[in-house]
Amino acid sequence: MLKVDFKLLRNEALRDIILALEEALEKIGIDYYLIGALARDAWFQQEKIVSRTTADVDFAILVPQKEKFEELKTFLAREKGYVETKGNSFAMISPGGITVDILPFGSIEIDEELNKANGEAQVVTNGFKEVFSAALEQFESEDGQLRIKIASLPGIVLLKLIAHQDRPEIRIKDPGDILEILHYYFDLHSGLIYEHHDSVFDDEQPLEMISARVIGREIGKIVSENPTLRQRVNTYLTTEIEKQENGSLIRLMQRST
Repeated sequence: MLKVDFKLLRNEALRDIILALEEALEKIGIDYYLIGALARDAWFQQEKIVSRTTADVDFAILVPQKEKFEELKTFLAREKGYVETKGNSFAMISPGGITVDILPFGSIEIDEELNKANGEAQVVTNGFKEVFSAALEQFESEDGQLRIKIASLPGIVLLKLIAHQDRPEIRIKDPGDILEILHYYFDLHSGLIYEHHDSVFDDEQPLEMISARVIGREIGKIVSENPTLRQRVNTYLTTEIEKQENGSLIRLMQRST
């Protein structure tokens, strides 16, 4: 099982946050996994890769009913000292002052209001369900006392692509994070690449290009059961490639270097 050392993640408070979330989620009966920058850093830690410091803590939670989400927030506030934030119903502040994003999927989706047309709900395409079903790995703390499910690197890239497309003016760090994953992916997953993606070595290419092709293939597997989501990702990437530096995705990747 993969190991995670919270001291090396430069955020020992994360352990207390996870323990609080685990207690609340187990009590209420809902599942979760870690996404975002800390999920990326847990993977980078496997090869002692140091990334930029982040204070972001992001959880995706599987909510069977909308009432369960409100019950979770009430429990965290009453029992664990968390405080709700103004203007963002999906974020709470931990007793240590860390903002924790709690992003629901299942019967309630963070972007459900964006997926309605003519009064009818459309297929949700934020990727949370797909990553939950096909792109999680189990991590364990160094002392063996804590286990947590973390999105795979292709899963993280998928979620960041979608988040940046939805809110490019706010999610300005996502393109740089994606580029960083492309840079280190080969070092982290060379065994998988050699065993399952040997065809990417047909031409002499930089390791980042090989990584990009493999991540693209892995994302294809993740979204294979949701044609609408697959089409969304394909269309978005095609459009950004056509725009080149005039599009926010490539422009912000360039800026991050």
